[in-house]
Amino acid sequence: MIQHHSTDHQGVFSVGRVQTPLLSLLCHLESEIKSFEKQPYWECRATFQYGNEHIEVKWTNGETHRIYEQHKAENLATYVQGRTAVIEDRSTTHKAYQPPMFFHLSSLLAAANERLGMQTKQTEAALQSLYEAGYVSYPRTDSRHVKPAEADTFPEVLALLQNLPDYAPLVKKATDTPEKRYVDPNKVTDHYALIPTEQVPDLEHLKKDEANVYDLIARSLIAAHYPAQEVEYEKVISVIDGRFRFLTEGKREHVADWRYVIPAKNERMWSSHFYQKKTEQ
Repeated sequence: MIQHHSTDHQGVFSVGRVQTPLLSLLCHLESEIKSFEKQPYWECRATFQYGNEHIEVKWTNGETHRIYEQHKAENLATYVQGRTAVIEDRSTTHKAYQPPMFFHLSSLLAAANERLGMQTKQTEAALQSLYEAGYVSYPRTDSRHVKPAEADTFPEVLALLQNLPDYAPLVKKATDTPEKRYVDPNKVTDHYALIPTEQVPDLEHLKKDEANVYDLIARSLIAAHYPAQEVEYEKVISVIDGRFRFLTEGKREHVADWRYVIPAKNERMWSSHFYQKKTEQ
């Protein structure tokens, strides 16, 4: 701690081996943000046909797809239009994504905000009401696992959920037992994860916030009884005249997995026009 005197500022200022360089870094980043100027750029995109297959591509130099001069983007688009492209490289990778773990309080608050736009107080109030009615387990938990005793209730809970129209088709495709990684008594602290109880409500009798929060919790249990999401990622490099390269990347999902229960949000779609002005953010 030092005391500083000047004609402009007087007071006590805290310094330290960690604090001082950190504050300097923050000031430097803030200065960069304030001085940043948006720069327009263009992308050159096309649709290539290989036999019966059409793929959407965009120009790349291997490091970037941005072109910072409009006339260069226009010239490139004009030049490659109608010319023959050949596939230079095509690679495929496979990945498997496990269903999400059960909710604890903080992850549920985050999910309700992200997927439903609910504020923390809204979610907490709805969750407390559900708990007091006996529909969900103790909400103030920091665990995402359950013990074997809780797992033993899952078949009954799923059977009751199947009586509800919203969940009937989902439970019908579920497996009999959840993945083993959900059941681990060594990872359960004072309270186990947030799960539905055997007292399954009539959703029409719940308030909107309560029904939305219950839906998140119910779907997390159903998803735990589904296989991993298997995804095939494909990357194709096409080349025109041996020097102009275009990239396309896509994915294919192969099995009816837990995404059938918890859909992904707003996957990005590619447009097919040749070049498009954008603003660098």
